[in-house]
Amino acid sequence: MSDSPVVSRLSRLSRRQFVVSAAAGSAAAIAGACTSERVGTPTTGASTTTSATLPTSVPPPTSVPPPSEGVSLSYAAGARDDADAFMGGTELRVLTDHAGALFAGIETWMDRPGSDPVIGAQILRLDSSTGAWVLDHHFDEDLPRGSGRRSTKRNEGVTALLSVTFNVGADGSRLPTSVPVLLAACRDFLGKASVYQRDPAGGFTEHLLADVKGKATVRSFGFHRDQVTGVERAFAGTLPTGIFSGAYQPGMGVVWDPEPELPSPSAGRPMAFAECDGALHVAIAPAIWRRVDGAAPRWEQVAEYPFLVTTGGSSGMRGLTSIIGPDGNPALLAGLEGAKCKMVRFEPANDYRQVTEIDVISDLSTQLGREVKYAIAANNTITAMNATGRQPEHLISIQIHPVPDANANYYVRDATGRYTLKTLPNTSVTPPHSLGTTRTFCISPFPSEARQVVFVGGYDADNNPSHNTAWVARSTLNLI
Repeated sequence: MSDSPVVSRLSRLSRRQFVVSAAAGSAAAIAGACTSERVGTPTTGASTTTSATLPTSVPPPTSVPPPSEGVSLSYAAGARDDADAFMGGTELRVLTDHAGALFAGIETWMDRPGSDPVIGAQILRLDSSTGAWVLDHHFDEDLPRGSGRRSTKRNEGVTALLSVTFNVGADGSRLPTSVPVLLAACRDFLGKASVYQRDPAGGFTEHLLADVKGKATVRSFGFHRDQVTGVERAFAGTLPTGIFSGAYQPGMGVVWDPEPELPSPSAGRPMAFAECDGALHVAIAPAIWRRVDGAAPRWEQVAEYPFLVTTGGSSGMRGLTSIIGPDGNPALLAGLEGAKCKMVRFEPANDYRQVTEIDVISDLSTQLGREVKYAIAANNTITAMNATGRQPEHLISIQIHPVPDANANYYVRDATGRYTLKTLPNTSVTPPHSLGTTRTFCISPFPSEARQVVFVGGYDADNNPSHNTAWVARSTLNLI
């Protein structure tokens, strides 16, 4: 995009430098912020280019000092923590907050480590706004020789990471205290669909849900309180076995049922869960399913959409999230992957009517000035944010195939369904560190940042040999 308006803005912003976290080693800060602001018109997908001024943030309450303003590189793969543990990764797949800390899930697909350690999936942890990332857990089990897999490790990448809090136990009684639990999952080349529960003192305990031939994946997690039994349950979306659920038992953690509540209804991966209007939903291409609560729960299909939207199919709807629709009723928002990528709103009050909020392929092609043939919107989640002085908004990650340049794009959706395409530029990073794509967002859990800071992670190997390309950036919300 060398001839785009972005570059001229970057030249004016490049004089502004920001401090980089110690975890990034010698990498210099990303200069400037989300410099490009392009507005996409809802429903039609038509778009215009604007030079709107970024909103000015209103200072938080005086009891909490405002976070330091700017955009900086928080993590660059290839670092070592204080214990000299190597932290790598080709992609930063997911961010989540848990027990006051920030956790990140690392992918190693297409890794070519050279002289660096050969790693499997990793979970990283950041304990404070001024701290440095550390290795929290390494899934380093080797595969048997001659396995024929593309990785030498059993777990190639972290596929799901979610913090849930139990207040009700498996028997329906209230627990003496709230119990926060961090759940993790990986792509598993031994065919084990497993959930890993983090122990409060550190380390993860594996809970095997299913053992299959070939590759197994737990792709998503959900959480829901059954409206009939009152029991709170965690949910794991697996391929190829289906939806499992488990409840908390004191002294044992989450105890998972031995059989799936919903056996896999198709070849699609369960991409995301969302509660909407009191009911739990899950997106499994080519449909949206709703749980019917009770002592003998069941799942029913409530919406269907085209599955073969591009050559070789698609993962379908991603990032399923509950929102309030324009009519004031609860709705579901998701991004359809592929050559017909778009953001779609499902309206339960209208028999799950599907409304295209924006044609992502058309909008990206128009606004970036090049033909975009394939895109992924809302890879894992859609993140709600409340920047001071602004109405509630949502952050939506964008992946373009093939990756067009070293910058990273994303959408900001406002409460009216208006989409603004933003660009996080790759500038003044030493050594050079291509951003490429956004994958995940998480609002900072650190009190000093008053929920006015967001962490964003990304990179997409895009079938290209890669190494130490995973990254996390930090930005104050007024610049997003």
